[in-house]
Amino acid sequence: MTGPLLDEIGVPYEPALEPTSLDNFHVWLTLGTERIPLEVTFLTDASGQFNGCVRDCSWVAATTPPPRPERGGMRSACGR
Repeated sequence: MTGPLLDEIGVPYEPALEPTSLDNFHVWLTLGTERIPLEVTFLTDASGQFNGCVRDCSWVAATTPPPRPERGGMRSACGR
């Protein structure tokens, strides 16, 4: 694999992907003297074909705040 952004910011990485499970791989980065795995997932469309998107588990982003529960809408697991 190639990593133009990693190249641009000067983070060394190994170009070979290491499979960890179905559709998940480690990209090995080197920070200082430490070798660090970055887990990435290749996303597929409804037919199972790679759709061009890759995600990693280092961060989570949201574009809108989460919805607020309706008044009195939260119930415990026992239904009370």
